[in-house]
Amino acid sequence: EEKVSYDAFHKGLLALGISPPPDIPFDVFVQKIDFDHDGMVSLDEFIHVVQMIKQAHLFKPKHVAQEDKFPTPKNNIIATSFSSSSDFCFPLPPSSPVIVPPSPLSVPASPMILRVVDYSPTSIHTVAPVTKLQSFMFSSKPHWAKVRWVHVAGFKRVDDVNLRRLAIKYQLHPLALEDCLNHDDMIRCKYEHYEDHAFLCVPVIRPLDGLKKKDMETYINRHRYDLYAKDQGRAMLSRQLRNQSYWNTTVRRGSLGGFGDEQLAPQRPTKVVDKASKKRQLEDTLDNLKLLMRKPQQLCIFIHKHGNVISVQEESDVDTVAGFQLWQSVFNNQMGKSYSKIRNHDAHFLVMSMLNAVADEMRPLVHVMEVQLTTLGKLLRVERTKFNPKRLTKTKKSLLAIDKIVKPLVDLVEGQLMDQDEFNKGEVRNYLRDVRDHLKQMAGSLKESLQTLAELVEEDKQIRAKHKDDVLYIMSICATLFLPGTFMTGLYGMNFDNMPELHTEYGYFVWWAVFLMIVTTLFTFLRFVKQWI
Repeated sequence: EEKVSYDAFHKGLLALGISPPPDIPFDVFVQKIDFDHDGMVSLDEFIHVVQMIKQAHLFKPKHVAQEDKFPTPKNNIIATSFSSSSDFCFPLPPSSPVIVPPSPLSVPASPMILRVVDYSPTSIHTVAPVTKLQSFMFSSKPHWAKVRWVHVAGFKRVDDVNLRRLAIKYQLHPLALEDCLNHDDMIRCKYEHYEDHAFLCVPVIRPLDGLKKKDMETYINRHRYDLYAKDQGRAMLSRQLRNQSYWNTTVRRGSLGGFGDEQLAPQRPTKVVDKASKKRQLEDTLDNLKLLMRKPQQLCIFIHKHGNVISVQEESDVDTVAGFQLWQSVFNNQMGKSYSKIRNHDAHFLVMSMLNAVADEMRPLVHVMEVQLTTLGKLLRVERTKFNPKRLTKTKKSLLAIDKIVKPLVDLVEGQLMDQDEFNKGEVRNYLRDVRDHLKQMAGSLKESLQTLAELVEEDKQIRAKHKDDVLYIMSICATLFLPGTFMTGLYGMNFDNMPELHTEYGYFVWWAVFLMIVTTLFTFLRFVKQWI
């Protein structure tokens, strides 16, 4: 059963060149390793000791001075049944949440935030943020907790010692950790299975900040209202046309008491639109929608087999306006409620909730593109040849950038996660299917937006081609009408001696009279006979 006696364990350590501390007897030392006190050392106990030694190495002063500090957000620290013990493993189930004011000395300058929540269907314990990092790293999940969620917001990609500590604590695979700490700017989208855990990596795109997100939602709601009003206007116009037909056939015959058409016929509202003001309004809308989203970031999720979930987001969420508020979206809005579905399910439901939060973040970016394209179409029809085609090019780049994020997510959820047994059962399957439908809907909207953009590009080309044809048309007409005058000027400009027209008294006026008569005759022929003008 992969267990050895104390003596065999001692001989094995000596054979490897490892000796216990000289000031501690071996019996005392080995009893600290033997957690179940059965007189044997198991493989799991030995691995646990090795992990503790590695953790102790990473908490040496040179590492602690650099990394062992976490910032405290501007708001209060959220905790649940806060214990005076430095250990994170609480023997009793926690009570309802309480608010613990942050200490003024616990606000360092590092952008990294680590939060931990242990929960079960009936209990929840939260430490946000973690200020006693070493106690947490040497602790274990409470026995009453069904799931422990460790959330890290903000880290250094080069060599983050805190992620290395988490990797040792939860035995994360080096390849998964390497994907989390990738040095390039390529955002991966993948799901991998390892021996002790699964690794999920998804890209995240989101609005520039919270204010920009509110502006985008305002434009989206206004656009939807305009579409609704337009449909209602069409329905009203249809009713007016039907009523007009009734008035034409009935009222004019005097069957309603002789009321005139002016009294009963519906009057279509007249709306005078200033072209310059409309152009300024459209340009202001496009300027507000010029810079929409932040640079894509990476969200890594480690799903441990013992009910531990570690999520690592690239940017810090200290700034509540510009940061990706994943913790706010999942914990404060869902998990903190007593009737939370997350607390009544396993760790995979928590992962599904994080995927849903990622999809919700990118939804305004997808929907606002329809507003931007509609505004571009209106501006194109107002400015026509003065329209700047670079606007279409920038919009296409934004569409392609969003599409490169949404399509891999659709393939990931539909092609990989839905095929996994742990995601394809119970409520997890139902909610994950809903996330997949939302992503597919966004992918369809992006496809329609790209088609609309292609139509706008083609319309711009047609407008410019028509303008070019109109210019050539006018120039051809002018050249045709002045061609007889050119011929007459060349003829009488040869200065021959025997040309009597050059010596007449009224030759100049006769020339103009003949020229105007020819031009009038030619214009009449082209306009009314050939109908080319």
